[in-house]
Amino acid sequence: MRFILNIIFFLSLFIPSISATTPTGGYKIEVELQHNTGDSLLLGYYYGKAQYLKDTAIIDKGKFIFQGDSALAPGVYLLVIPPDNNFIHVISYFTV
Repeated sequence: MRFILNIIFFLSLFIPSISATTPTGGYKIEVELQHNTGDSLLLGYYYGKAQYLKDTAIIDKGKFIFQGDSALAPGVYLLVIPPDNNFIHVISYFTV
């Protein structure tokens, strides 16, 4: 019984530090494309075999800026370049 209480006490010391290090802020992605003639860029993601759009950025001073209030989930994202819908894969991850 004492062994179990010691384990619970030990784990309770580390739980607040783990939750404090998880990312709580949003995301901000800056993209600069050379030789690009378009004025918009799309951020998409995979869910199963399908692809969905998450955000749209309009060019501002030569850069596209994606910004959101909630953090991006880890995974593979797409930078879609209209009108031909060519895309670039981007990997998003975070550590705890």
